[in-house]
Amino acid sequence: MVREPTEEEKKALEKRGIVFLPTETKSLSQVVSQDPDYFWSDEQEYVDSKTELREYVPSTPIRVGLNPENPAILGSFNKSKRVQLEMIEEKSQELQKEFPDARLVMLPSTIYAQADKAYKERTGEVFFKNIFARALDQTFEVRSAVVGRSHPDNRLAVGEWDAGDGADDIGAVPAVVSIRK
Repeated sequence: MVREPTEEEKKALEKRGIVFLPTETKSLSQVVSQDPDYFWSDEQEYVDSKTELREYVPSTPIRVGLNPENPAILGSFNKSKRVQLEMIEEKSQELQKEFPDARLVMLPSTIYAQADKAYKERTGEVFFKNIFARALDQTFEVRSAVVGRSHPDNRLAVGEWDAGDGADDIGAVPAVVSIRK
């Protein structure tokens, strides 16, 4: 359902601070195994212990748009996953007024991890500097994945948090994707 954004879409969204980053059809386990030093120590063991993180592979490579200056929706910290998804949907509806084929979505952890690495390769800086993004993956019945770091010097971490609970460092980090007609 997703497609590459057109050059016109990219230019207009880049003026709003959006950076487009490439991602591949790789599971989080594959991403971690290719560069274990980029991730928190023992990340491979953790990821491989979670079926959802080990086995989920996106169906197509996508280019996602993220805002490095304001990665999380204002007011989305300390909210449940359900509320964060609702906040992303509300912002998506606003975006669609100007860009009918664009959507804001919560991403699976493999895509957030790949985007952080791609941003680092492009700019020399990490994308997740001192926050965690709530990810789409459910790691257990009531827990969902989170991706990020608490300090820019830390390695990237993928963990989990109760989906019904918020935390002061876990926000809703919407990504812009383009939809096929």
